[in-house]
Amino acid sequence: MFNKVLVALDFSGPAMELFNSLEDLRRLGCRELLLVHVVRVELGVQDGIHPMQKKFLEKVKSKKEELEQEGFNVTVEVPSGAVVEEIKRLAVEQKADLILIGSIGEGSAVRELMLGSTTADVVRIAPLPVLVEKYFFDFSKEMNKKLADLADRLGTFVENIVTPNMPSAAREYSQLSGELLYIAEQIKKKPLAGNTTAQRIPIFKDNLASVVLPTDFSQSAEYVFNRVLELAGMLKEVILLNVVDRGETVEEIKNTEIQAGEYLKQWEKKFLENGVKARSIVLVGTPASSHIISTAEKEGASLIALSRRGKGQLSNLFIGSTADQVVRRSHCPVLLFGKSGN
Repeated sequence: MFNKVLVALDFSGPAMELFNSLEDLRRLGCRELLLVHVVRVELGVQDGIHPMQKKFLEKVKSKKEELEQEGFNVTVEVPSGAVVEEIKRLAVEQKADLILIGSIGEGSAVRELMLGSTTADVVRIAPLPVLVEKYFFDFSKEMNKKLADLADRLGTFVENIVTPNMPSAAREYSQLSGELLYIAEQIKKKPLAGNTTAQRIPIFKDNLASVVLPTDFSQSAEYVFNRVLELAGMLKEVILLNVVDRGETVEEIKNTEIQAGEYLKQWEKKFLENGVKARSIVLVGTPASSHIISTAEKEGASLIALSRRGKGQLSNLFIGSTADQVVRRSHCPVLLFGKSGN
């Protein structure tokens, strides 16, 4: 499926964990790797390279030799400039089939809740599929709960930002921002409890993947279903999911649930015909992202695959979009496709 993969590397701890994704990538068809580390101009102090970056690049070059011995064709690129733009440029120029990137970068543990993170921006503008790896950190349960609650409230706030009551919206924004800064400060004081090593969460557990496939019945969601169907031989189970988040009356919602179930049954049959165990789930409520994430956790899924865009043409531009929230908060890897396959 993905012969050439661009691996986006920063010099954070989790970056080296991306190399432990290679067996997953090999199963997805990868034979060629493009390792990319972008030198951010604002960090350059010695010939344009920060000392930490120099040390990191030495590790990457050493890893390149190991990967070539394992049969991969490996190229290393170290451009300077805006990180996201350079990743996009190289992906297009080098004709990559997939971008692999981690969900935790050089910033704090709450980075993925904030606008402007490298991962979120790559997801938004990349003209090809993006696989967002996830890592396990031993954060305290209390801090995780606070972060999840805050993410829900931030997502809801942004989705409803167009409001006639701007003074009230401004107060709410100020409160949310204050809480986010407070959590960031708490994590700075005691960032991790117990194990301080990032551990990648694998896609193929026991050589097979369990995948949650959300759909809003758009053309782009159907494209994702078809792409995942190509992986039939590598799948243990597929959970087909629709979240009903609109309806004026109880009757209208019920009818929508029935129609959704009938549609999902058609896809369920296609996966079953290809030897993949498949189930359909229809849920009611908002936000859809929370239901997708909770379903993946409840079902023990190892991957969520969905489109960056939904029915709305501009949905992927907003930080409160379903895909964005899933990328930020999912505990398992997320594979995102563009609307027309890009």
